[in-house]
Amino acid sequence: SRQVEDYDRSLQLTSDAILNAASKRLDSGEISYLEWVILVNQSIEIKSRYLNTIQRRNEIAFSIEELQGK
Repeated sequence: SRQVEDYDRSLQLTSDAILNAASKRLDSGEISYLEWVILVNQSIEIKSRYLNTIQRRNEIAFSIEELQGK
């Protein structure tokens, strides 16, 4: 599906970039632990939306198979 392709192309890179930048900034003292947690949560939220999209796609596929009698 398009949502999955969009994630694979850009959102995964964005999520990883947020996580990497947050960790580097925490290590260098640029941000506090609380700011780091907020950024990590943003990264996790992106990944969570992706997994929810995959789950919905799979549920729809199973429903279609049931309707088709497969």
